[in-house]
Amino acid sequence: WGEEPLIGYKAWWWDVREDIRTAKISYFGKTSTGVVHGVHRNVIYKLRMMGYSIGGDGKKSQDVFFTLGGLVMYDPVTTDIMNSAPLTQLMSLLLVVLTSAITCTLLNQVCETI
Repeated sequence: WGEEPLIGYKAWWWDVREDIRTAKISYFGKTSTGVVHGVHRNVIYKLRMMGYSIGGDGKKSQDVFFTLGGLVMYDPVTTDIMNSAPLTQLMSLLLVVLTSAITCTLLNQVCETI
């Protein structure tokens, strides 16, 4: 008995100030790229990727942080993100924002938001 065949990949993403239970889900099929719709300006999001099949969801990737402006480089050793902090304080904590496209590589899969 083996595992069920892969149906595709999906991303759970949510506002960093909220809980994972509020996550939106974007499905990407078996392709290595996809678009996340509904991203708003001035909001920092968390994203986790996973494969899924008839048997259920695979293991979730580690959190990746992004904004509409791009991927946010975050080092948990040197930076804290506080859910109760106003968004302006969060923005000042997260110093490095890349390009206008979000590109995150997780588990050898890539999702892009443009």
